[in-house]
Amino acid sequence: MRNFVVFLISIFWGQLFSLEAHCEQTTLYIVRHGQTDWNVQGKLQGHADIPLNNAGRAEAAGLGERIGNIDFDICFSSDLQRAIETAEILSATHPVVIKSVPLLRERNYGSWEGRLFSELLEYEKEGHPLLNIESDEEIQKRIFPLLNEIVNNHPGATVLIVTHGSVLRSLLAHLLNIDSSSILSIQMKTTAALKLIACNEKYEIKEMTDIQILGAGR
Repeated sequence: MRNFVVFLISIFWGQLFSLEAHCEQTTLYIVRHGQTDWNVQGKLQGHADIPLNNAGRAEAAGLGERIGNIDFDICFSSDLQRAIETAEILSATHPVVIKSVPLLRERNYGSWEGRLFSELLEYEKEGHPLLNIESDEEIQKRIFPLLNEIVNNHPGATVLIVTHGSVLRSLLAHLLNIDSSSILSIQMKTTAALKLIACNEKYEIKEMTDIQILGAGR
């Protein structure tokens, strides 16, 4: 009986490792859009459809040069124009199909959109509840199923994803086990980039560009 149990366990582990071994790894490059005037002014953009400014276009072009040797198989972008334009600039040297996906949008800030981020921080510091603002957990609940779908539909592919700051922070917070109360310790510039390797709906951080985790020695 004992030998039979050991035999079953060995089959189970053999199948598990076999699945890992045969998994086609998908490479994801997840990029924050370029700068907008509202970024400069410190305003909450959310779903407001704010375009890139000239500096943002230059940032996207600069990143495009740095990743110009990467042949992307497909690109997914937030449907907001600051993300779409960033995706178009990034893929200019290697044209690729760009699919706009509303699930990649910035956090929904509700009635706070267009107001200063500093005002929101002060309001929260005073102990007021933040109503009708999408939480980090809600962002994660829409982002990870989308990433899993992309990975499952494009095994072995190299995928460009263009999104927004809060989405990238919420994604990193989950992967690095950072609590929502400390999410602002994740600092990033516009056109910051995150490289992930994905396999069997598991994600490994391979590289972070223009992203800093305060207090983590990064």
